Amino acid sequence: MNIIKKYNSDISNFKIRGRLLNYAAPVYDFFMQKIFFDINNKKILEQLNKLTIEEDFKILDVGCATGAILKKQIARLNKNSFAVGIDGAFNMIKIASKKNKICNLHFICADAAYLPFKNGYFDIIINTMFLHHLPIDCKIMALKEMKRVLKKGGIIFTVDIDKPTNFAVKIFLYLSALILFQKEIKENIDYGLIEIMKSAGITNNAILTQYCGSVSVIKSVAL
Repeated sequence: MNIIKKYNSDISNFKIRGRLLNYAAPVYDFFMQKIFFDINNKKILEQLNKLTIEEDFKILDVGCATGAILKKQIARLNKNSFAVGIDGAFNMIKIASKKNKICNLHFICADAAYLPFKNGYFDIIINTMFLHHLPIDCKIMALKEMKRVLKKGGIIFTVDIDKPTNFAVKIFLYLSALILFQKEIKENIDYGLIEIMKSAGITNNAILTQYCGSVSVIKSVAL
């Protein structure tokens, strides 16, 4: 793929900050998708299925895990279009590549804060339950990179933990962040996704829907 800069995919050279779910890769599809996060994927797919797929359409999934979303979208792409999934967890990328052997579907182990793609290349970028694994500065860096590689008029779809809509969920999430030693969740709650995006220079945002008392689906259009 000529859009990808020369990039060393050796995970040992990475200096990624944030939670890498390498340990969860073997059971991710069963436990994380079918039991816990399938609703999040469905929310993203609902939005993607509303879009008209043009010639040379290019889609990027940041924090793709084992590639479940892109696998369901690839049938809609024509031969001149393609999809790319990136994840910092090398084990996730190995599984995604092994089970999705389609010529216009690619998976790369990469750091979301330093995306190895040219400016303004992708039509659509998605990230699903990804940002809450990153510390606040890395959230902003990753979003800035998404903005950089997105075409003018392109769309970013984000699904993630946001400011809770009720007190009980807020307490539950704060306790989860404490028990899991994951302050990154607390940052999402305290700042809110829209404010984090604005800090990254992504300003044209709309919350499409909210569910589970704390998860938002946000559409951001590049100006």
